[in-house]
Amino acid sequence: LSSTLPRVLGWLLFVAAIWGAMRALRRRRPEDVVILLFLIPFFALVASVRFTLPRYVLPIVPLLVVLGVEATDRGVERWFKGRGRTILSVVTVVMLLVPGLRDSVHFNRLAARLDTRVQATNWIKQNVRPQTHVVLCKGYGIPLVNEDRRRPPAFRVQEKDWFTGDTEVPSVAEFLVTHEHRQLTSYSRLHPNLSGWLADHAKLVATFDPYRSESERQPFFHVADAFYLPFEGFEALERGGPIVKVWALAASR
Repeated sequence: LSSTLPRVLGWLLFVAAIWGAMRALRRRRPEDVVILLFLIPFFALVASVRFTLPRYVLPIVPLLVVLGVEATDRGVERWFKGRGRTILSVVTVVMLLVPGLRDSVHFNRLAARLDTRVQATNWIKQNVRPQTHVVLCKGYGIPLVNEDRRRPPAFRVQEKDWFTGDTEVPSVAEFLVTHEHRQLTSYSRLHPNLSGWLADHAKLVATFDPYRSESERQPFFHVADAFYLPFEGFEALERGGPIVKVWALAASR
């Protein structure tokens, strides 16, 4: 009620949906009862879960839209008389739906572009010779390097957990791939010890950054879901994914 639904529906439609739900509770028409018999138990079930994800509320979004638009349309019909009532009703409904439609378009544009992890994988395939030993930082932000080792180019891939600050790198490793993020630090981050080690022992050869450098907007990410795509502030990003960096280690220089 404080984050997911207002950001998904837009505040105007969210307020209208709450108004429509209260109106349905009061009137209890057969069509209202049908909606409420699903809406109330489902919302109570989701609200009782300790750890909730944004997608949990997807089944009730269409119902809230119906309640909000219907209540707004009836309100306009009741409060405004005359020839302009229909036009005003259409304009009001459009105003309710436009924010959600606009965000959907922005989200789909971001999701349709190559994720930074895919960009990093493609760069490695094109710039690193086969059978090279590549070390990847574990986590949700890890690129899928050498996903199918039966197909070329095949790399010798090893995953390592550096969240604890361990800086022990296999001596045969020639490249190290890291991932970090400005907001989703629970899933992608660099430990200060590793950052210091890289500054002394590695050379940065490629960076894949999802953020737009010219944007001052702060995107909003749901911290419980590591999709690397925001709920709002889409203009701050060029694409989805964490900040992926490819480092050449001393063995390859």
